[in-house]
Amino acid sequence: MLEFIKRSLHEHLVLSVLIVVLAPFATYSVVSLFFASEREIVYELNAVFTQCGLSKIPGKDCTALYELIIGNTGTREEKVRLVWPFDLSPWERGQRVLNIAADQPRGHDPQIACETSGTRSECVMENFAPDALVIMKFTCFACSGHDTGLMEEKTVTVETEADVAQGDPRVTAVFRRLQNLLNLFL
Repeated sequence: MLEFIKRSLHEHLVLSVLIVVLAPFATYSVVSLFFASEREIVYELNAVFTQCGLSKIPGKDCTALYELIIGNTGTREEKVRLVWPFDLSPWERGQRVLNIAADQPRGHDPQIACETSGTRSECVMENFAPDALVIMKFTCFACSGHDTGLMEEKTVTVETEADVAQGDPRVTAVFRRLQNLLNLFL
């Protein structure tokens, strides 16, 4: 039997090289589907509502609501910096802190501080506990189409020492990893 395998691999050299190269990657991918990362931040930015042409104010005729959902799906407390490369001062910001799952309560709420300058906006989350979920809502009642366009591009950058994944943190880790694996092939 061993002789048959050696002969087959020798005859199909390209296939043999592919198996040797891809086998560790495939093993790592399958194992990572079932074991969550110790340090992981998951986020998703969604447009809840955007409508332009509602106001008679020239250049400020858009109303919009965007929602940023960010969760600590790891097992360690994290510090997270959210950076937008534009000014968020026309937007009102509100936030709620929840548990990702009811059976795994968070230890405490994170401290969130936001600053806006003329060219960028930044929010820093300190002591972001495991299993904590922050829902930030950005609302603008008299925005320009340019303001809503900047937010629509979803240009938020998440800076942290943990692994960062894009997706809904409320979705189970196994399902989210399967989605990410499928996205590699689509």
